Amino acid sequence: MRPIHLIHILLVLNSCTTKSPEYKNISKEVKYKYLKFGEGPKVESGKTLMLYLSVLDANNDTLHYVPDYPYFVKVGDHPIDSAFLELGKGDSAHIITSRSVFNTYLKFYKPLQADSGMVELRISIKEVLDSLEASEVKRRLLSERELSEQLELKGFLSSLRDSAEYFDGIYRVITERTTNEPIEYGDQVSISYQGKFLNGYVFDNTDDKGVTPTFRYGEDYQLLEGVEIGLKGMREGESVKIILPSRRAFGEEGSLAGIVPPYTAVIFEIKILKIEK
Repeated sequence: MRPIHLIHILLVLNSCTTKSPEYKNISKEVKYKYLKFGEGPKVESGKTLMLYLSVLDANNDTLHYVPDYPYFVKVGDHPIDSAFLELGKGDSAHIITSRSVFNTYLKFYKPLQADSGMVELRISIKEVLDSLEASEVKRRLLSERELSEQLELKGFLSSLRDSAEYFDGIYRVITERTTNEPIEYGDQVSISYQGKFLNGYVFDNTDDKGVTPTFRYGEDYQLLEGVEIGLKGMREGESVKIILPSRRAFGEEGSLAGIVPPYTAVIFEIKILKIEK
């Protein structure tokens, strides 16, 4: 056994002095490098991957990241799938491709704002599943998320310095008050806001986007149901923190652009900039 131990030690020592792995070109559109080798089965076409994923631009600024949320991706013949076919369960890797190629693969809000430049996918493959297995795992995870949302929301509300008022299925804390006229049905309202998860991660910010949302209060499809409820009676110049259980926000399916997962409570911190009667 001694020679085997010596070889193992030499390999470990040598790995400490080697450079980080280089990227391997899969095609002119995609390249990747390993960060960690797993010990599970290799990825095959037609399999569904359960993986954790973040997307960065060429400046290492985060374009998309949802904490502790697994994505399910079915492997087909897309250029990015060619990189997945080099990997296996338990592997972690960085994949580099053009932003335009990525945008045809997954539809995430921030990446979709442009088609130029490159993106880096930082991925960790947790499971390699067939279709039936993937359906069962998704069902189980959704059930767990529904329960954990209730527990997390309860813990968050108990940690608030100011007590939140509860009405119509939402929680509200008014953080800045004025004596201006309140919002009424049909008023044109301009706001700025941040959208956050309960852990404080900001998933949407009007300042970052350089926009000032304006809408007619009370008109259909202008706002999330819970936000409209939370703005009831608010006045120009006021600020409010609206805490929404998923049933008043993005529900059991999550947001269309993949930013907010299913069964996720969210917070909108809103400033009422202007009300036009």
